[in-house]
Amino acid sequence: MGMTIEQLVGAASQAINPRRPDQAAKEVEKLALRLRQTASQLGMETRDVPAFLLGNSPVTNKQWKAYMERMAANGVKVRPPFHWWRYGRKDDYDAKLVDINTEFKGDGKLGPVLYWERHGETLPWDLKDENGKPIDDLPVVYISRKDAVRFAEWIGMRLPTEEEWTRAARGDGTNVWPWGNNKELGDKYQEKVLELMKLANNRDRHLNPVGSVAFGTGPFGHVDMSGQVWEFVGGNGFGPITGQKVFGEEWKKTQKDKLGMLLKDVPVWKSELFVVKGGSFLSSGDPIQLQIDCRVGVPNDEVIEGLGMRLAKSLKPGFDLLISLVTSDYNMDLFETGVADQKVDFAAQTGIERYVLDAAGFPTEYHAVSMAPVDWLTSEKNGTLTKLLERSQTTPLLLGTLAVTDPLAVPKMPAGLYSVAFRAEGVPKELKEAIKLGYKEVQAEIKRKERAAKGGEAEAAAEPELKKTDWRIVLTRYGLTDKDLEPKGADTDLKIVRLGTLEVPVEHNTFVFFDNKGKWMAACKAQDLVAGTLSAGEVLFGTGKDGKTEHAKVELKFRVPLLKDQKKAVEYKLDLLLEQGPPAAGETWRLPVAPPAGDK
Repeated sequence: MGMTIEQLVGAASQAINPRRPDQAAKEVEKLALRLRQTASQLGMETRDVPAFLLGNSPVTNKQWKAYMERMAANGVKVRPPFHWWRYGRKDDYDAKLVDINTEFKGDGKLGPVLYWERHGETLPWDLKDENGKPIDDLPVVYISRKDAVRFAEWIGMRLPTEEEWTRAARGDGTNVWPWGNNKELGDKYQEKVLELMKLANNRDRHLNPVGSVAFGTGPFGHVDMSGQVWEFVGGNGFGPITGQKVFGEEWKKTQKDKLGMLLKDVPVWKSELFVVKGGSFLSSGDPIQLQIDCRVGVPNDEVIEGLGMRLAKSLKPGFDLLISLVTSDYNMDLFETGVADQKVDFAAQTGIERYVLDAAGFPTEYHAVSMAPVDWLTSEKNGTLTKLLERSQTTPLLLGTLAVTDPLAVPKMPAGLYSVAFRAEGVPKELKEAIKLGYKEVQAEIKRKERAAKGGEAEAAAEPELKKTDWRIVLTRYGLTDKDLEPKGADTDLKIVRLGTLEVPVEHNTFVFFDNKGKWMAACKAQDLVAGTLSAGEVLFGTGKDGKTEHAKVELKFRVPLLKDQKKAVEYKLDLLLEQGPPAAGETWRLPVAPPAGDK
C-alpha cells in the first residue's frame, strides 16, 4: 500500500501528458495540483490481510430496492437515492417544483437536492433514468456513507477496509495502475485506457450495468473495480494511507526530489472525512484518480452521482454485523474514557448467523447473534476481581457488546445493539445503613399521618417534618425512594435496586443490558465471574427452555483481560434464548470454525 515520491510524480506526469510524461514538468501548476491531490498516498508499506469475502460488483439499484422494501415492511422509512425520485418519478418532481422554489428560494440547482434531503423519506420513486429506461443493474449512487453502513448492517456485512480493497484491486503485484499487469499497456497511464473503459467520449461517460465494461475487472474477478463509481471503505478519518510514521519518512524525501519539492505543505488530515476508492466514470477528466492507491475524503453525509459502495464480509459469523452496528451509531456511555479508552474488542468477537437467499443468491433474510467483550475491565493499576465485584453493586461492570437481529425471550428484549454489564449479588454496606435509617423515618412519617387522619391534627402538626437527610442521597444512588420503604419489613425484605426504571434483583448475580437509546432494558440471572487466563471466546448453539416453551439457545463464553495488556483474565458466560423455536430442519446456521491445532 502507498507510493514513493518517485512513483507519485511518475503517475501524475503520465496523467497530465500520457504521450510525453517527461514534458509534464513544464506544466508546473498542473503537476503541483495533482501532487497535492494525491499526497495522502505517500509512504509505502506491506500489510498482511486475512482472508475475506468481497462483493463481486458494486451494490446495484435492484439490491438497494430489496433493502428499502424490507425496511418498509419493518416500519422503517429509508430515503430513496435522489435520482430514483428526480428521474424515476419525474411527474412528482415536476409537480413539486413550486414547493421546491418556495421552500428553497435562491438556492437554484441545489434546491431539489435540499428538498430531497429534507423530505426524501416521503417521496415516491421508481428505477428509471431520465429516458424512462430501467436502471436495476446500475450501481446504486446518491447514497451517503451513513446510508452505506446501514445497508451493510441490514445484510450482516460491512464496508471493506482500505487494505482489503487494495488487495482486491492490486492482487499479488506492486503495480500502480489497475491494468499494470497488462502486457500491451504496461504499468502506466495511456490515452487508450479511456477507450477500454468506455470513457473516451462524452456520450459514453455515464454509469453502466455492473460487469459490462470488462477492462474494469480486478485480478480476482471483481468487476468495476475502477472507472465506474467511487466506493466507500471502512475506517474513520482521512489520514495518511499507511500511517503518520511511514508518511513522515517519505515526506522528507519529497523535499529532496526535484519535482517532489512542488509539495510545499503537509496535507491537512481531517478526522471528520471518510475514504473512498476506485475513481468513477467522471474521472476521465482527471485520470490520476484511477490509480490503485488514489483516495478521496468525503463527509459522512455526502451524496453524489459517482459514489456507491461494495460489500465485504469476514469469515467469522456475526462479526460484520457488530462492526457495522458499532460503526453506524453506538451508545458508548458505559465505556471508560481517559488515558487508555476502553473499546470493543472485535478480535475476540464470536457469534452465529443464518442467511436466507433468493433465486439469484441475494439475501432476503439475515439472522445473527454476535458479541464481543471489552478490551479490558479496569484501568486501575491495582485492580482486582474482588474490587470490581464490590463496585459492580453500585455501578454495573461493563463486559461487552451484544448484537441480536431477532427478539430475545431471555432476557426479554427486542432486537438491537446492547452494552452488557454485570451486577454482583448483595447489598452494599452504605445501602444497608441507609435503608435502616430511612425505614425508621419513613415509618414514623406514616404513623404521624395516620394519627392526623384520626383527628390528632394538632399533635401531628407539632411533630417535626422529615428532613432531606443523607440516607435519601444514598437511596437515590441505587434508584430507590421513600416509597420503597413504606411496606412493613422493607428494612429486611427489600430485594431490588433500580437502574433507571429497571428493577434489578440483589439476591443473585445479574447481567443487565443497556440499549442504544441510553436505557437499561432488561436483566437476567448470571453465574459468578471467575478468574482465569486469556483465551479465545466460545459459542454453543442448541435448544433451551423457558418454562415449558422450547427456544433456540445461544451460549457465549468470554475471557476478558482484567487490566490492559495482561493475560490475567476474568471469565463469564452469557446464555440467551431467542423468541424463535429450536432450529427447523434445513435451517443452516454458521458457527465459528475452530482454528487448526497449534494455530495461534
